[in-house]
Amino acid sequence: MQTRKDNHIVSAERVYLWGPVLLAGIAYLPSLFGGFVYDDVSITVLGDPFLQGRINWWEALQSDRPLRIFTYALDKAIWSFGSEGNGMPFGYHLQNLFWHLLCVYLIGHLGKRLSFGAMQTCIAASFFAVHPMGTEAVAWISGRKELLCLAFELLSIAALLACLRENLRKGRSVIFGVLSLICLFLALLSKQVAVMTPFLALILLWLGRRDGQVFDTKKVVILIVSQLALVGILSALQLRAGDALGAVASGNFHDPGASNFERTPLSAALTGLAVWGEVHRLLVLPFDPVLDRIVTPVMVWSDLRWLAGPLWTLAALGLIFFCRRRTSLVLAGYFWIIAAWVPTSGVTPIAYLLADRYLYIPLVGYCLLVAGLWDTLLQRWPNLIRRRFFAIVFLFIVAFMMGRTTARCLDWRDEVTILKRTIEQNGPHPRFLFGLGVAYKNAGDIQAAIETWRRCLEFNPDYKEARVNLALALESEGNLTEAEILYIRALDRDPNYGTAHYNLALLLEKKGKIKEALEHLLLAAETLTGKTDTEFRRAKAYIQYARVRIGQAERLQKENPFEFKDALQESGRALAQALRLSPQSAEAWDFEGRRRALSGSIESAAEAWQRAFEIDPQRPEVCFNLGLYLLRNGDSERGKMLLDRAAELDPKLAEAVKNVMSP
Repeated sequence: MQTRKDNHIVSAERVYLWGPVLLAGIAYLPSLFGGFVYDDVSITVLGDPFLQGRINWWEALQSDRPLRIFTYALDKAIWSFGSEGNGMPFGYHLQNLFWHLLCVYLIGHLGKRLSFGAMQTCIAASFFAVHPMGTEAVAWISGRKELLCLAFELLSIAALLACLRENLRKGRSVIFGVLSLICLFLALLSKQVAVMTPFLALILLWLGRRDGQVFDTKKVVILIVSQLALVGILSALQLRAGDALGAVASGNFHDPGASNFERTPLSAALTGLAVWGEVHRLLVLPFDPVLDRIVTPVMVWSDLRWLAGPLWTLAALGLIFFCRRRTSLVLAGYFWIIAAWVPTSGVTPIAYLLADRYLYIPLVGYCLLVAGLWDTLLQRWPNLIRRRFFAIVFLFIVAFMMGRTTARCLDWRDEVTILKRTIEQNGPHPRFLFGLGVAYKNAGDIQAAIETWRRCLEFNPDYKEARVNLALALESEGNLTEAEILYIRALDRDPNYGTAHYNLALLLEKKGKIKEALEHLLLAAETLTGKTDTEFRRAKAYIQYARVRIGQAERLQKENPFEFKDALQESGRALAQALRLSPQSAEAWDFEGRRRALSGSIESAAEAWQRAFEIDPQRPEVCFNLGLYLLRNGDSERGKMLLDRAAELDPKLAEAVKNVMSP
């Protein structure tokens, strides 16, 4: 029978467990009203090939972070309300917030399971809940990979601890062991840094053992070895962990703003130390969260920025000595920071860049360290007045961090705001100026985009992406001459820049230079690349080549039979390549139907149009071509329905539909 005192203790424990979750919900409430920002637009959500229907689930599963893609698909299914779009951004942000709240709860749960004090657990979970360095992962839809990875890492560790409970029946022990492996598998599908999960689990097991808990050594060995085996198997199946972490080519640093810096063993080590120092500073003093923190590579010993890493490490060791009565908790926190940071440190060639989202998983270790420090302070100065003073300090720090986090959520509401704020804090780096230009373009402010890209090129004339985007904007404004010059200059700097070849080809077509346009389209088909859609982009170039050749064939059909046949053959070869690269391209099947119709194979053309219609029933050209065929071949009811749909989808076709259907 529980006494009032017992009930009071239980109630206090619930407050300590759920209080941080409530704080997180309040701090991140503004994030729910943000939009699609930055990579959300071009890569991860609106531009994702799986969400666009260009690849199937099996192909998506073979991508770098498939679980994130599948959760986006869930958002799209729930929040699209039957439309053809990607849904309301509110729903995507809501799921991000859910995963963060789950992580906060799991930190509290694990603290309770490992016999932390209730106050220690509350402090660790509260700091994690509202720390400004977590904002990017939560408020940015594309940051979901960090949330998913940590959530399933913590769930895996929680299941592992449950498996190790004393007096647990064998059957239930096996179930928890399997659940631990399943959660680790899902963490690895979220982000490849989850390879460190077995080591994070060992850190917490060591902490529990130091605090007097007893674990079955045989079970621990079996579980950890099983996790390591799973990590090894998935690595052997080439989940491309190195590529996902930004592995670099040509011996230089990866970022366009640092590509001129040679990555030698010395520069990698020194830059890694500089970034390690910056990690400490941001965890301890989170005053200036930005979009992507550029750390210029440290090339020589005389550049003393590398000293930041060793100095902060010495300070951490001093703190560990100061907290020797709670050494285990502080040490466990610091070991967690190290283990979680290693996969995204200078060990891989991305040390030039320190994004706030990279700190989301190491942040757990920092919060454990803070909890250990707090416990030490309370033990050293047990006086009631001092305890109240520490409580006031704790509340002040949490309130400050909540304010910074909420303000940062407001920065993330749109692309222009977040990039402007980043430039204010980081300076006019070409990377951010380029991104701001893209944000202005997406917002419909072409003139501001043009001015921003010109400014970007002043800082870095070799920034080819800025040059090509500036050319495309000028082309949309009717300045074809300067646009052509910019494309050519971009290709002078990089002859294999596929986007420049593609855009220049379309511009040359406008100017009537068909032969040159076709040459550049073929070069684009060989050189176009994308983060997730290289094959789709190259297929698009082949489709455009086929479109131009089919147009030529239509003009030459009666004038020059020989060139007409040659144009059809060339377009056929291009479309074969396009369909090999992108079999689900409705556009490619539509042009294949037109090509077959020109060659006299009407029945075969209808099959191609039917295939295109099955892939994309909302494509107006497909509806028109298939409807016209059906109307002329006895299926007038369905033919008229498709022609009406074509006119509805594209008003420009309304006149053609009217002429076809008139008696």
